[in-house]
Amino acid sequence: MAVLKYHLQAEMWRLVEEAEGKPRRDPAIEATARVAGEIFQNRVRARAARFLATNGGVSSLDRFSARLRAATTGLIALSLIAGLGITRIFPNDDGAAVNVIAVLGALILPNLLSLFLWLLVSFAGAISSGVKSATKSGTCMKLGVSPKLGTSTVWATGWLGARYAHAVQFLQRRGAFPIPAEARAWAGFLLHTGAGRARLACLTHCLWLGLMLGSLSGCWAWFAFKQVDFQWGSTVLTESTVERVLTQLARPLSLLGIAVPSAQEVSLTRLGQTGTVPAATRRHWGYFILAALVVYGLLPRALAASFTWGLMKAHEKHLELDEAQPGYARLRSFLMPPPASTIVDADTGPLPAEFSSIPNRATVLPVAAAWLALERASPPTFEPLQNLGVIADRQTQRQILDIAQATHTWPALVVQVALVTTPDRGLERFLAALTAAVHCPLYLQLVDAPEASEWNSVDHAQRIDDWTALALKAGLPPANIFAPTT
Repeated sequence: MAVLKYHLQAEMWRLVEEAEGKPRRDPAIEATARVAGEIFQNRVRARAARFLATNGGVSSLDRFSARLRAATTGLIALSLIAGLGITRIFPNDDGAAVNVIAVLGALILPNLLSLFLWLLVSFAGAISSGVKSATKSGTCMKLGVSPKLGTSTVWATGWLGARYAHAVQFLQRRGAFPIPAEARAWAGFLLHTGAGRARLACLTHCLWLGLMLGSLSGCWAWFAFKQVDFQWGSTVLTESTVERVLTQLARPLSLLGIAVPSAQEVSLTRLGQTGTVPAATRRHWGYFILAALVVYGLLPRALAASFTWGLMKAHEKHLELDEAQPGYARLRSFLMPPPASTIVDADTGPLPAEFSSIPNRATVLPVAAAWLALERASPPTFEPLQNLGVIADRQTQRQILDIAQATHTWPALVVQVALVTTPDRGLERFLAALTAAVHCPLYLQLVDAPEASEWNSVDHAQRIDDWTALALKAGLPPANIFAPTT
């Protein structure tokens, strides 16, 4: 939980600073953050924690998180009550005849269908992500190794939580009322991280578990205090088919030592049979319904919940901030100051000429700037005054060029592009046109993407050099090109 809390604190403070348009400066806090280690993200988290501690943001985040936990507990309690209410649809009179097929269909079938759909969509998502990653990286992914598998698996569930996150974003865009930074931080975590999607998936499975537990409790009370005569029959299925299905469903339960109806008892309780049903047969049918709820309903859902819980904990241990967000990129200038000199390791020798032929790349980005995402999956999330959105087609390129030519108030413009984007002549022409149109310095920020994690260092460095060469041809000076370390 500590890793998640630090992550949410960093995201919350990033949103606060992006709304203000620039990062807050405090020499004491920045010095403390630099002591947190050599890793940039650790310094960012330490800085955010200190700022939030001084203005009460930590307590507001804790209160919001507590309210989310209370709402989650309430939802699970409501699902338990709903499960109890489902059993009220069956006859409640002593000696009432109840169709076993109707009971099983109402109590177990929806749970099994949703679980099957989750598995199907999860598997399809995992295969799709694996194919895309293999295509982009040129390597084959081993089953169970790629983090894509976990992300795709949990994304197939968590519908309720995803609706919450989308609602927060919708209300923020419409301006219906101000959304607090802690709510937006949680929404971003739930939507855009594997740990968040796993948390949503686990919540969904817990809601189904509550529903099944409520149904089990309702059925036990129903059978304990009422005499129920069980029968079975179907309009479209033959009697032999229904009898075979019920017998097969009862067989695994009998292997567990549960007294369920025998094949003869199943045959004798067919609709239309005359005679009194023995008390032992009614009792066996009651045990069958309760055991089927546990084995075919509760157990698969509990396994799915345990699986997503494990994924959630595994992802939370490796939560990473999106350093490409402008709110984080602006912090590098004072959290990661450039070293006074560079020492070449004698064992490795100098870098190959093709990777070091373009010196003087930018090491920091301007603190105050307008930001533009180039073919990025989603735009940087900050105030609209400085957010120019995502360039994805020629029409948007034309609009941005018109805006850049008409605007004289930008202190700088940063164009952000992921390394997985292929540099081509069309993008080179757009950058050249943008360089000529703007009335301020233009920066190119190259950022890593999850798809590039499979690349080796040579491919990574080559792609950086390809983009650097394209930017130089477009008229950008080397000092205005920011690239991640190789």
